[in-house]
Amino acid sequence: MDTSTPNPTPGRPFVPPRSDLLFKTIFGDERNTDLLVGFLQPVLGLPDEDWAQLALPDTHTLTRQADDKTAVLDVKVTTATGRHIDIEVQLFPTRDLAARLVYYTSTMVVSQMSRGQGYGSINQAICLLITDFVMFDDEHRHHRFVHHDPDRHVTLSDLTAIHTLELPKLTAIDDGTVEWQWLRFIAARTPEEMTMAAADNPQIARAATLVTHYNADEQFRYEIEARERFFYDQASRQLTARLDGFDQGHAQGHAQGHADGVEAGERRKAVSVARNALSMGLSVEQVSELTGLSTTEIAQLVQEL
Repeated sequence: MDTSTPNPTPGRPFVPPRSDLLFKTIFGDERNTDLLVGFLQPVLGLPDEDWAQLALPDTHTLTRQADDKTAVLDVKVTTATGRHIDIEVQLFPTRDLAARLVYYTSTMVVSQMSRGQGYGSINQAICLLITDFVMFDDEHRHHRFVHHDPDRHVTLSDLTAIHTLELPKLTAIDDGTVEWQWLRFIAARTPEEMTMAAADNPQIARAATLVTHYNADEQFRYEIEARERFFYDQASRQLTARLDGFDQGHAQGHAQGHADGVEAGERRKAVSVARNALSMGLSVEQVSELTGLSTTEIAQLVQEL
């Protein structure tokens, strides 16, 4: 098999592997379970017997979900031993993210129960979140959360487990793990970075070939662009409503002739709008264009969220 990675269509914006629709299209396809196993095995550290067989939703279901612009695009899989795994990529910080992760894992537990079954029949539910932003103020890129007493250092249960992988914490130097290789691929922002990430791992090279294939697919790109436009328009409408409220306050301050107060009010307004825009998923560049704040200032706000 040719594992070389051709360049995507010249002159077109590169859709990176971490794009939620592209990630789900590749790793949620039953034809690519070898790639899914190659990624999950070093990350989750489950026993080998779990990977003997995986069950995924059929590709038609995935397509219908991808067409729903409001859907959270995740990859759901059941292992050979019955473990339920949910994988999601999150590009921007959002409110109540932790609560959402707990809800997802709890739902996977409850969905296994039926009348007459005992609690012993429940299999482990795992949620894996990959973020393109920093969640925790430490140097560790991979965290694992279970039911644990931090004071007595006793674990009650790992029936539910939440894993987080933070792409910005990925070191530039290879740490010798397969996890690092896959995260370098997922974090790639250009075709060149993706090609470098695929150089030493045949499975990643095949995944990179699929990324290139979908980048050249006009219908797929249309779906990507339509999804992005939907969220941008939705965020803009909500921001416009909030700006109206800010503008009323600004007009009152201006009428009083307090130039310093107006300037300070403008600054507070821009910062508040920027925080709202970031929470709704707009990029740093989009927020900068919308508010007039520099990308450096916006990046600082991202760290504070």
